[in-house]
Amino acid sequence: MPLLRIWHLLSLDAPTLAIVWCLAFAWAAGVPLSPFVLLLLGLATWVAYVGDRVLDARLGRDPTLLRDRHRFYGELWRSRRPWLLGSLGAAAAVCGVCCLRLPLTLVGGYALVTAVSLAYFGVVHGRSAALRRALPKEAVVGSVFAFATSLPVLVDRAQARSAGPFLPASLAVGVVLLALLAWMNCVCIERWETAPTQLHTADPSTRLAARHAPFLLAGGAIAAVLATLGARELRSLPTLARLAPLLAASFLVLWLLDRRRAQLSPVALRIAADLALLTPIVTLVLHVR
Repeated sequence: MPLLRIWHLLSLDAPTLAIVWCLAFAWAAGVPLSPFVLLLLGLATWVAYVGDRVLDARLGRDPTLLRDRHRFYGELWRSRRPWLLGSLGAAAAVCGVCCLRLPLTLVGGYALVTAVSLAYFGVVHGRSAALRRALPKEAVVGSVFAFATSLPVLVDRAQARSAGPFLPASLAVGVVLLALLAWMNCVCIERWETAPTQLHTADPSTRLAARHAPFLLAGGAIAAVLATLGARELRSLPTLARLAPLLAASFLVLWLLDRRRAQLSPVALRIAADLALLTPIVTLVLHVR
C-alpha cells in the first residue's frame, strides 16, 4: 500500500491509466504505436494533473474539500517550488520534442485536446462560481480521457480508409464506453469523497450520476458485455470484441467498490478507483509474452 500511495500522491495514476488504455486500443485494433506517443501522452497527462492539484491547493476556497493529494502539492509549492516548476517545465519540453517526431495529424488532434483542457482549467479555476457549477466537470474529463487515449488509433484508421475496412462502429462504441467508464470513475470519486451536503456544488449531471451510480455502473457493465457478444457474433468488429470485455471488467470492479466503500479508507478507496481501470494490464502482459 505505501507504494500505491506514493503512486497516487505523485500523480502517476492518471498517466498510467492513459498509457494502459492507449496500449489497449492499439492492441485491439492491431495498430503499432510509436514510443513517442506514449511518452507524450503520459507526460502531458502528468503535467495536467499536477497543475490541477497545485491550483486546487492554492486557490481552494473550502479547505474541507482538499484531500491528501492537494495538500501534498500545496506543501511542495510552498517548500520546493523551483523543483516543482522545473519538473513541470522539463516534462512540457519533452512533450514538445515528442511532437516533432509524430505525424502532423496526430499532433493536431492533441493540440485540440490541449485547447479543451486549457478551457477546462480556465473555468474550473476561474473566478466565476456560476460557470464552475454549470460545467459538467467529470463528463468533460471522461470524454477528454477517452479521446486522447484512443486518438492514435482513430488517426491511423482514418488514414487507412482506402486500404481496408474502417470499422467506425467498432471504434465509436469502444470510445463511448471508455468515456462513460472514465466519467463514472470521476463521479464515484466525487461521490465517495464528498459529503452529501456538499454535493450540491457539483453540476447537475454529476449530482444525478452520483445519485444513480450503482445503476449506471451496472448498466455500463451490461452494455459492454452486450457489445462483446454482438461483436463476436458479427465477427466483423474485432477491435470491439477485444476492448469490450476489458471495459466490462472495469465497470464491474467499480460497482463492487461502490458497494464496499464503507469498508475502505478514503485514500485506499481513491487508489482503488484508479486500479479498477487497469484491467487491460493482464491482457497486455499476456499478449507481450
